[in-house]
Amino acid sequence: RVPSITALDLSQSLALTNEGVRALFSQTSGRGEGAWRQLRVLDLSFCARTTYELVLELRHTFSPPLIVQRLPHWLQGKFETPWGEQHTYFADGSFSFDRHNQAAGYVRWLRRVQPSATAGGGGEEAESLAHFPFLTDSLQYVDFEPPPAWPLWVRYCYRPGVALCPHPRATSGGVRHILVAQLLRGLRAPLRLPPVLVEAVPLGGRVFCNRDGELAPAGVTEEAATGSYE
Repeated sequence: RVPSITALDLSQSLALTNEGVRALFSQTSGRGEGAWRQLRVLDLSFCARTTYELVLELRHTFSPPLIVQRLPHWLQGKFETPWGEQHTYFADGSFSFDRHNQAAGYVRWLRRVQPSATAGGGGEEAESLAHFPFLTDSLQYVDFEPPPAWPLWVRYCYRPGVALCPHPRATSGGVRHILVAQLLRGLRAPLRLPPVLVEAVPLGGRVFCNRDGELAPAGVTEEAATGSYE
């Protein structure tokens, strides 16, 4: 008799596809029988060849619904942005923002980025954001309405991205702080973090800078910023 499994960790399986997961679960129609009858959690974090389509499919396959984890734990939960919005990210990569437009969707993929050995050094350079490993993502909104002059098919191709990493020293008191970098021009996630010192970014605040890490004057708005990063 095959023992039942409550949690299955397939994270970082770079060759795993949707079809591979379907084949794995084809041995049973749900939780009523077989090795998967007690399955509660399936971890597909960093399985780059699986998609959110699979999450929707597995919700209908298992009853009660299976928890499909596609985000690391430090990216799950509710986060307050510097401009006062609350962004909620769920384990399966879906998200909800408390605003009227571009407020719901899912994370299409996450990728790890490890800076080169020359990106950070010792002393002060070691505290530069360019020294830290980070993630890049791509978001798919389900409620994006194109501007009047844009074709309607753009609704499904608007996929902005950002770069993210845990704040290296701000996890005390049960409050998590995440550093987020995005390009002021363009939609794709940055391929590197700007060489800005960690202490230059206030907790709960935001700064603007260029690619060389030069900060814009305090009080500059996004509309007036001429740099590359926020």
